[in-house]
Order: sequence, then structure tokens, then C-alpha cells
Amino acid sequence: MGASVRPGFDGLCFAPGDAAALAGAVRAMSAMQFDCAAIAAATRRRNEAFSSDIPFVQDVAMLMDTYHSDPFWAELGSRCLNCTACASVCPTCMCFDIVDELAFDGKTGERVREWDCCTNPQFATVAGGHNFRPSERERVRHRMYHKLNGFKEKHGSMLCVGCGRCVDACKTGINPIEVLKFFDEKTRGAHDAQQGRGATNGE
Repeated sequence: MGASVRPGFDGLCFAPGDAAALAGAVRAMSAMQFDCAAIAAATRRRNEAFSSDIPFVQDVAMLMDTYHSDPFWAELGSRCLNCTACASVCPTCMCFDIVDELAFDGKTGERVREWDCCTNPQFATVAGGHNFRPSERERVRHRMYHKLNGFKEKHGSMLCVGCGRCVDACKTGINPIEVLKFFDEKTRGAHDAQQGRGATNGE
């Protein structure tokens, strides 16, 4: 591009040491006029597009660990039908199983990968018959944990993209937003209790 770069460019590439190109970039950026009011309006429209019914919850990982044994999970799990409909429509579900399929001749076969789901009762069953997550409570909690925390801890982003497909597919209304609302209520309650103790102690 050299020194002929004009305002409005998205990116600029030049060879190291190309002083003319660098000077041109500086002049172009200095000439740009940003409409701050338009940027603020666009930001406001973006924020208003988010549903106010979905609480903004920070520290999901900590809250998942803090309320790991809360009765909330038992209630949520009691509604699970183990139908795996949620995973069948989820754009980020990637769990699978490996099975051996025997051919009709009884002598040959093949090992194949097939779709699976963590809410499947047999998903966490290992050799010897032990099941690491035998109850619906544990399976539903694990699914939510993986979507909201487990994957993020390892790879930096949540697996839940907020599309709502699992909500539409679930016949009993299990909803990831319920989990966020539960955490929101818990954190608000803890904050209110702390404020109350502070008032009692004269802080």
C-alpha cells in the first residue's frame, strides 16, 4: 500500500522498516472522524437487544462449585426424561461413543463412532457396570456444568451459545436460563445477607 493509504481502511500491511508506509498510516488514522454519538447509539441498541429475562452472572465456575450439592439440581434433574432431545438439537454437543458392529457373516465387523449424550443413563457407565452419574440430578448438573463452565475452563469460551434450541426441544422445560437465574438469586441473597450483617455491626 505504501504511503498512498487513505482513511477508512480496515488493515494495513507493510514491510518492516518501511517508514513511508508507516507515516501514511499515521496520517490516515489522524484524519479519521469518529461519530461518537452514533457509536454510543449503536452500543445502546446492541445492549437493548439482549433479553432482560436473562441475568448477567459472573463467576459461573465458582458458583457451580459452591452450589454443587444444592437441592436445585435434584428438582431440575427430576424433570429430565433422558430422551437426549436437548443434545440432538444443540449446535455444540459433540459427545460420542465407540461401538463394535458385527457383520452378518459373524466373522467380521467394524468399529464405528456414534452420537451420544451426557444425559443418556448409560453415558458414564464403564467396564464392570459402574456408573459415575447414575441419577438424573447428576447428569443434568454435569450437562449444565460442561456447557457453562467445564469447556470454558479449558478452552476460554462457553459451549452454550444461547440459541434456545434445547429449550424448544425439552418436553419438561429444562432451561439453561433457569441455572443462571438460580445463581443470580443465590448471589443476590448472599449480598443482601452480607449487607444486613454490616448494618447490624454498625458498618
